[in-house]
Amino acid sequence: IESPHPSSSPSKQPTKSPTKQPTYSPTLCTENPTAVFFLKNNVEDLSEEFQSCNWLRNKNTARTITQICKNREASKKGRAPARIVCKDTCKMCIHIESPHPSSSPSKQPTKSPTKQPTYSPTLCTENPTAVFFLKNNVEDLSEEFQSCNWLRNKNTARTITQICKNREASKKGRAPARIVCKDTCKMCI
Repeated sequence: IESPHPSSSPSKQPTKSPTKQPTYSPTLCTENPTAVFFLKNNVEDLSEEFQSCNWLRNKNTARTITQICKNREASKKGRAPARIVCKDTCKMCIHIESPHPSSSPSKQPTKSPTKQPTYSPTLCTENPTAVFFLKNNVEDLSEEFQSCNWLRNKNTARTITQICKNREASKKGRAPARIVCKDTCKMCI
């Protein structure tokens, strides 16, 4: 992802000491207002509740939006949380901080920005039947989905690593493997 306002040349010298606050990197992204995200589990009937990005943007206060966007958990069936599906409303397009800032500055400036933000590992369990977004099929423009069980048992370690690198959700908000299959993707502490 390229910066909308790139500098004309790289920095001449790296900073002498680490910055006090994490560095932010703007990203360009769009949001489908009808995309659906996982909101919460209903305690009474154990069902899952989902909402659209349009609902989040228009029916809530800024405080409620912030609270909803803090959720990092996908639904049992792999529907992504608001922070993944509604990136613009959740302000995930503007400033993304590193969960693991470096303790010292880089020796050389980077040649290009990183592609996507990183996510912190979390304590978690994995539902083997949960479904994640695998890829877009170029031929017919359809989306392909698979289960965590398929990922764990039908692939080589190299293929699993490659699939787990994907950070994109489907058009309708189905989360990628790294969010749904955290144990298989080694995203758990």
